Parts: sequence; structure tokens; C-alpha cells
Amino acid sequence: MVKNKRGGDNPMWKTIFAIVGIFIVMAALMFFLVDKGSGELIKKEITAKQLCMIVTGAENGTTINITAPLIIEKKGQDIVVKKSTIDFGYNYPCNVNNFEIEKENENTIIRIG
Repeated sequence: MVKNKRGGDNPMWKTIFAIVGIFIVMAALMFFLVDKGSGELIKKEITAKQLCMIVTGAENGTTINITAPLIIEKKGQDIVVKKSTIDFGYNYPCNVNNFEIEKENENTIIRIG
């Protein structure tokens, strides 16, 4: 706690901390709304669901080449689709174990079986 010369609390510091806190909350809210409002989340969701359907129905030995500018990862049995490395991404439970995802240059390769 910051004290003034007379030993009392300094309300200026409380005000500064409150303004900084409000700014952080507003920035987080704006980031969340911009991601939702632009339609990027639904694109990632649809891509993850389509990939799961393709992987589930594919036969062993199938190779899928994806050229979309997205980051596609496998986390356990789930498919994670991200727009960038700092993005949280969309996690879709796929419940299929027989596929591997590799990144080659700008393409994503999914090998079944």
C-alpha cells in the first residue's frame, strides 16, 4: 500500500490500479468478441468436424493432404484446429486412434492406419 506524506492512503494509486484492471478486462473482452464475431471460430469448428468425419470413414493406408492456412494437431484422440500458434484453437473429440498428423512445409499430411 502506498502512503502519502501524512500517513494516509493515496487514492491516486487505487485509481490507477482500477483503470489498468478495467483496461485489461476490456482488452480481453474485445479479443474474445473479435474472434467470435469474425466467424473464425465457426470455420475452425467446421474444419475439425469435417476432418473427423473424413478420418473416421477413411480406409487404412489413406493419405490426406490439407493445404488450408490452418494449424491442425492431434491431442490424444482429439483434433485441434488453430489459426496461429498463439490461438487456443478448437478442440473436437474424434475417438479414432489410427491416424497421425504431420506438418510438411505449409501443408498438413494426415496418414490413416
